[in-house]
This record gives sequence, structure tokens and C-alpha cells, in this order.
Amino acid sequence: MEIELNFLKGKVDEQEKYIKMLMQKSYSSKKLLEIAKNEWKYRLTINGKDVPKNEVVEVNTSNLEIVLSETQSAYPMLPIEIYNKGALKNYQEHIKIMAPKSIKYDINAASGTIVDSIQYQFKNLKKGTKVQIKITDELKQRLNLKSNMIVINVN
Repeated sequence: MEIELNFLKGKVDEQEKYIKMLMQKSYSSKKLLEIAKNEWKYRLTINGKDVPKNEVVEVNTSNLEIVLSETQSAYPMLPIEIYNKGALKNYQEHIKIMAPKSIKYDINAASGTIVDSIQYQFKNLKKGTKVQIKITDELKQRLNLKSNMIVINVN
């Protein structure tokens, strides 16, 4: 039984190498980079909800949680050196929180097998508080947003 399992595992590895080789020969480096980028997903949520297309968020609570997550494919089909080029370098540096200096917040990071995230947690915000999130052009593109600035109004 163990010999059969090892044999099948070897066959799968061979087929995977063959598919990767075919992809490298069949696609341009530009197309491979495009495929690699699609293997990495980014999500920006505010209190658990995706940022709306108008990039303005109204919250009716004094607590605020902003999460940027990066999810990679569980089973990448590209050679690792090409696959890794699809990720944003230091994704957590593609976001900047802009809040009044008097407002303090906690920053936490979480890391899993295929999902990593950075969380910004605000507590006891007063009504009328405005928090802005500035993102890079690269992250804006990955999130499919129109603007580099997201506005959060606390009501």
C-alpha cells in the first residue's frame, strides 16, 4: 500500500512539473506575471464589510476594525519563482491609516497557511470622527477601487 502511494505521489509530481514547464513555454513572461497576480487575492474590510465602490463608509458604532488580508492560492500551478512575483511586496506597507493624532489604535497581524492579514482596531470613537485610509496604486488596482483614499465617517 505504501509503495503504491509513493508511486502515485511521484506520478503526480511528474505531471505537475510537466504542466509548469508547458506553461512557461506557452506564455510570455508578461502573461505569466498576470497569471501569478491572479493567484494572490487582497481584501480590505471595515467592520467585516468590503469597501463600497464609492469608497465612503458610514459606521454607526464607536468601534472600528479595518482589515487588509492577503490570500494566496492553496495549490499554485506556476513555478514558485514566478508565482511569488504575483504577490504585493510587503502588502502591509500598501496601506496607511490617517486619523487625528489624538486617536489611538491597535495594530495586529495574523498569519495562517494561505491567509495573512493586518488589523487596525479603534475603540470608543466619537460621533463625527473621520478616519481615512490611503492605499497605493498597486493595492487600489488589486482591490478594483477607483481612488487611493477611503473615507470612514463615524455616525
